[in-house]
Amino acid sequence: MIARLAERGGVIGVVLYNAYLSPDWTHGDGRTVTLDAVVDVIDHICQRLGGCANVGIGSDFDGGLGWENNIPRELDTVADLLLIGDALRARGYTEDDVKAIMGGNWLRLYREGLPA
Repeated sequence: MIARLAERGGVIGVVLYNAYLSPDWTHGDGRTVTLDAVVDVIDHICQRLGGCANVGIGSDFDGGLGWENNIPRELDTVADLLLIGDALRARGYTEDDVKAIMGGNWLRLYREGLPA
């Protein structure tokens, strides 16, 4: 699925939901998942594809899950999404890669697919 989506020029949005980020997490575990898990998932996709052009943040900000127990512990507000960029830099991602993952890939996709 990852390769096929990339072949078509798509962007995979990594959803910040603990159950998607950690196979061991279950409801009731609280906010035990960290930003390291977010970067692990992003890194997995980038390694599979050989680059960062097809991955982004899929925040899923519909409010249906509740932040109290279902998202990584470092995230409390939308402003905390910037911490993902910091975690990517700490993992060795370049500034261009961080910009792409944090929103640039979505902007590219929108510009290509939406009318001017």
